[in-house]
Formats: sequence, structure tokens, C-alpha cells
Amino acid sequence: MDRYLVPAPYGCGYFVCQEAAGPSRNQETLHDQLASFHRNRQQINLEAIKAFAGQQQCVANLEQRSNMLEGFVENQTQINKATVDAMKAMQTEVRAGGMKKEVMKLKNNRRAIRQRAECIEPYEEDVEESDDDMEHIRDECQRTLKYLEYLVERN
Repeated sequence: MDRYLVPAPYGCGYFVCQEAAGPSRNQETLHDQLASFHRNRQQINLEAIKAFAGQQQCVANLEQRSNMLEGFVENQTQINKATVDAMKAMQTEVRAGGMKKEVMKLKNNRRAIRQRAECIEPYEEDVEESDDDMEHIRDECQRTLKYLEYLVERN
């Protein structure tokens, strides 16, 4: 409460201190400042809650994307392994084909001998072309297999 000077009672010419009847201006100002402080604090708290909720949503989105990427990587790894297995099977077939090629050479040689004996011209060009094709296919399969094995090891 504020105090201020007022004329003394009974008209004696003196002044005395008297307390003001209501709250002082300083008290009103303090109350206003305190109320303003509380309002500002509540506003800041609401903004912080909204920001925190936004961050939680961002984290949830990142977790979801991370899970999706993990699933994609797992699927891609399985695809790569299946491809490597298929390429190994193809390489095995090509190697087996190489053995077949040797058998075919023997058969072709026998046929050539028989044709020479019968004075028939041999089909050497056909034999050479099939040999070149087999070697080309084998080389291509080996390159592809090495590349796929590299990809699997890298992942």
C-alpha cells in the first residue's frame, strides 16, 4: 500500500502519513506485470509443446522411412543372392557345356574322318562358329557372375 501526506485532523496545520485506501499504482503495475509474465510463459509453453510434437512427428516419419529402406535393402539383397545363384547355375551349365563341346569335337572329328573317307567336304566353319559362340557366352557369364558377387559382398 502506498502512503502519502494528508492534512492532519483537527486543523492543526500539520501533515501526517496516511495509507491509501486501495492498492497502490505500484502494486497494480506489479500485478499486471506478473499476469503478463504468466500469460507469456503459458504462450511459450504452448509453442514448446507444439514444437516438441512436430519433432516427434519428424522422428516418426524418419523411423518409418528407415524401416522402409531396411526392407528394400533386404529385398534387394535377396534378389542379388538369387541372381548370383542363377549365374552360378548358368556357369555350371556352361562348364558342362564345355565338356559337351569336347564330346562334340570328338563327334565332329569322327564325322570329318568319315566324310574324308567318303570324300565329302567337312563342316569346319559350323564347328568353329559354335566354339566361338560358346566361349563368348562363357566369358559373358563369368563377367556377370563376378560383378554380382562384388555387389553382394559390397552390401
